[in-house]
Amino acid sequence: MSKGEGMEKMLEAYLAAVAAQLPKDRREDIVTELKDEILTRAEVREDELGRGLSDDEFEQLLREVGHPLVVAGRYAEGPQGIVGPELYPWWWFGVRMAIAAVVLVSVMGVAVQVLAGTIDPAQAIGRAIQQAITSGLMAIGCVTLAGWLIERQPARPKFLCDWKVKDLGMFEWSGSLNREAVSKMLATGSTGAAGTTGGIKAKGSGKCSHGFSPVAGAAASAVFTAVVLAWWLGLLSQMQLGSVTGADGLDYGPLLRQVHQLLYWPVAGILAGRILFDVMRVLTGSPVRLTAAGDMVFSVANIAVLVWFWVASPLASIIQVPDMGGLVERLASDSWHTQPIAALLTAIVVFGLVTEVFRFIGAALRLASGKDRRQSED
Repeated sequence: MSKGEGMEKMLEAYLAAVAAQLPKDRREDIVTELKDEILTRAEVREDELGRGLSDDEFEQLLREVGHPLVVAGRYAEGPQGIVGPELYPWWWFGVRMAIAAVVLVSVMGVAVQVLAGTIDPAQAIGRAIQQAITSGLMAIGCVTLAGWLIERQPARPKFLCDWKVKDLGMFEWSGSLNREAVSKMLATGSTGAAGTTGGIKAKGSGKCSHGFSPVAGAAASAVFTAVVLAWWLGLLSQMQLGSVTGADGLDYGPLLRQVHQLLYWPVAGILAGRILFDVMRVLTGSPVRLTAAGDMVFSVANIAVLVWFWVASPLASIIQVPDMGGLVERLASDSWHTQPIAALLTAIVVFGLVTEVFRFIGAALRLASGKDRRQSED
């Protein structure tokens, strides 16, 4: 085949564009093979026409071969998608958990503002929707980035190849998230396996196993905590702590800003540590003793933050109560009208401390026995 100067330049430009996308160690061989293929096609086309190809016809032939990016992709090594079909159910689960976490955080933030009387309900709903949309898109991007990184690891994560039947129910639940699926989960105490009536029976008890499997729970915890961390750092939406005047006439805004400033890095460190720990649980299959030890550490950290909030924070003198009687009085119905913010903060600290103490005790028992609640019922 005899090529004109225009066809020669087009071929060189085409091959150069393909070569730029190829690995260096295979570039020369692939370009040579591709050039032979293009020239062979051109010769066949010329034989069919009984004449040489024009520049426009040769350019059309190159289009038929494919765009340089697409052609180079045929020779690429590794995955060709952001998230492959094997990882997709986990990615979709992560997206739904991230959106649920974003909505929950937005609603909680707006509820506090409405309770404090710093914003009217209509404006609060509009702000919550705006924050949820913006934060949700960013959260989806973070989950997708995580999926992209996992997809390109040299070894498949353990949760992809060493799964168990009890893990399958979370995909049924997260795949619909409709009223029937949620009601089913709450009624059975389990996400159930796909195609079952909800839940896996525990031996000899007739009861269903509880909630997600440890691996699924770790994945959900990692996603949720990542959303909370992004919110705390101001990556999803800026924390708006302006003037927050309660019914008692006290402006809590400056105090809350001081608390956020003082706790910024400690809380960020705890949340980041929790994410890394949950990711490690997913990759290792969430061993009982490893999970229990980690839960104990994070319970101690959470208790330390709550105790500091109670005894040494800028709000300590406001939320503290002298005794149990004072606590009951603070949490009584009248206080929610006269001192709503103080009552809310006191309730958060007190019930948070109680929850973390019981969580620490439960983790210590699991660490000692090597069995979780699900195993103890079998």
